[in-house]
Amino acid sequence: MSERKRIIYLAGPIQCANHAERTEWRDVATATLTALGYETINPLGKVGWPAKEIVEFDLADIERSDAVLAWVPLGTPSVGTAMEIFYAGRILRKPVVVWTDSHAEHPWLCECANAIQESLAAALAIFEQSACYLFPAEPPPAAGHSRDGCATD
Repeated sequence: MSERKRIIYLAGPIQCANHAERTEWRDVATATLTALGYETINPLGKVGWPAKEIVEFDLADIERSDAVLAWVPLGTPSVGTAMEIFYAGRILRKPVVVWTDSHAEHPWLCECANAIQESLAAALAIFEQSACYLFPAEPPPAAGHSRDGCATD
């Protein structure tokens, strides 16, 4: 019997991003992760739904995911993305890989993400090269401990 594929939730700006910004990186991530043997959950299908349903379904999707890949771009504030990173990384203690062009040293990202990369390619490489780091056999560190080596002073 084959092992269940791990599921990666794709978090990133939706409401405050244009069509290309919402879709292009998710298409690349989905193609790459699928080739690596993962499944992805893309929340874009919920655009236009009532707010309560979006939040409830996003939370359920994150709960059934094994990890989150999140895009946090400079100058594009996304409340939903921040909430998804916090929920997955801090509340559920699931692996979170962030790619960003500016926020690498932000204390909230350092505390809630396992890895912070400067490009999508580098973030995707984490799933290829470091799966044992993201999905260890032992439970994640206790709350209040740094998970990725970011300074906490």
